Amino acid sequence: MKRIVEYMPINGKALALLLSSSELRLGEAIQLRQSNIDFDSEPVKVKVKAATTKTGKSRLTFMSMEAKERAPMTYSRLTPIDRYQMKS
Repeated sequence: MKRIVEYMPINGKALALLLSSSELRLGEAIQLRQSNIDFDSEPVKVKVKAATTKTGKSRLTFMSMEAKERAPMTYSRLTPIDRYQMKS
């Protein structure tokens, strides 16, 4: 996985690392906004709203520090989806 991610564009890299480290579903990740992510905690906390989950219940998951550090741009400025939309 690491070798594949290294050759991905920035937007794909950020999304792939977030998905692989946080156990988010793609639909949940797409709905994330900066306010759903606590960058000051270690590991980074990701709050998933009930409206976006498969079960209809909100949940808390975590992003690995590796995922945060490996993206060329900082996650604290934009979520991976926001980056993807900028490139589109």
